Amino acid sequence: MGYYVYMVRCEDGSYYTGIATDVSRRMAEHRSRTGRCARYTRTHRVVALVGLWTAPDRSLASTLEYRIKRLPRDKKDALLADPAHADALVPLREGEGTRFSPVGAAEMARLWEASAK
Repeated sequence: MGYYVYMVRCEDGSYYTGIATDVSRRMAEHRSRTGRCARYTRTHRVVALVGLWTAPDRSLASTLEYRIKRLPRDKKDALLADPAHADALVPLREGEGTRFSPVGAAEMARLWEASAK
């Protein structure tokens, strides 16, 4: 089972960051604004999936999520402009290479559209 770290843009222009194993299911939950959606997205309607990275395990996904949430707005915008820099947010351990791979715009659009069904 793979893990993903995602960023969504809300109606008011704010960002929400989370982790998921099934991105389209999680987007559908956020879009429903009921039940299993995050408390934040219940009051801030999600309008777009704007960033998505694969992570090798839950621990690293959670660490990246935490680091992104702590970034100021301008740094989040910079990360979205150059998603390959996600690795720089979590220090590498000796012998590690790239851990977080950005997911392309076409795949993000497909997952977003699938969440509307």
